[in-house]
Amino acid sequence: MKIKKTDYQFKKFNNLLILDLESDKNNHTIAKCKCDCGKICTKKLSMIKIGHVKSCGCLAQKTRFTKNSKHKLLNDFSKLDKVSAYWAGFLFGDGNIDDNNKLQVCLGLESKYHLEKLSLFLLGINKVKVYKDRCHFQITNDILAKNLSRFGIIPRKTYYSKIILPKNTRLHKHFIRGYLDADGWISIKEDKKYRYVNIGICSYLKENLDIVAQTIPVPNKQPNKIKKRNLYDLRYYSKNDINSVINYLFDESIYLEIKWNKIKHLIK
Repeated sequence: MKIKKTDYQFKKFNNLLILDLESDKNNHTIAKCKCDCGKICTKKLSMIKIGHVKSCGCLAQKTRFTKNSKHKLLNDFSKLDKVSAYWAGFLFGDGNIDDNNKLQVCLGLESKYHLEKLSLFLLGINKVKVYKDRCHFQITNDILAKNLSRFGIIPRKTYYSKIILPKNTRLHKHFIRGYLDADGWISIKEDKKYRYVNIGICSYLKENLDIVAQTIPVPNKQPNKIKKRNLYDLRYYSKNDINSVINYLFDESIYLEIKWNKIKHLIK
C-alpha cells in the first residue's frame, strides 16, 4: 500500500516531528524529521513507527551504557601495517558494528580458520564460537569502534557507508584484498579446452566499486548494475586483467585461503 505524506506529515513520534517523506534508491520511505533537541535528521519511517528510532540519536547518547569486553585488545587499528589494513578491508565487507560499539563477524564454517586469525589478531586468543553451520566472533570496545569508523565501518554501513582507504597509498592493495575476501569471489569454470578464471566483488553502493576499480591498475573497468536488484558488481575475466589483479592484490602476509588457493597456479 502506497504511503501518503499527509498521513504522517507534521505528526510526532516520540522525540521526532515528521516534516516530509521521500523514497531512497532502495525504495525505503525516509522521513525528514525535527528532533526535540533542534537537529534536523532523516530516518526510516518504518523504524520510527515501531519505536525503534525515537530521536536523531541524542537520546541514545544520553542513555547509552557501553560494556567493553573484558579481553584486552592486542591491535585496535590505531597503527596500520599491511595486516591491519587487510583486516580493515575485510571488516568493511563482513563486519557488523552496532550503536553500542559491538563488532560482530559471522561466517560459514568453511571460513572458521580465517575468523580465528582475526580473533588472534585483535585479542591474541581464539574467541570464535560455532553455532550449527556458522562461526561467530564478537567484541565490544569503544576505541576499536572509533578507529574502525575512520574506514567507513559504522552502524548500518551496508547501504550507506563509503569506503575510506588508508592514507598510506601503499596499504590500499591490502585493504582492497581484505574487502575482496569478504564481499568478492574467485571462481573457475572449465570446459574441454579452457579454464576460465573470474574475479569480482559486489556492493549495494556503486561508489565503493568505483574506488576499487580506480585502485586496481586495470584500465577502463566500470561497475555494472545487476538486473532486477539494487546491487552492483565489478568483474575481471580476461587473462591480462586477471594477471594484473593477482599481481597487484596478492600478498602472502594474509589472505583467505579457500579463495586464493583456487588460483595458486597463477600466483608468481
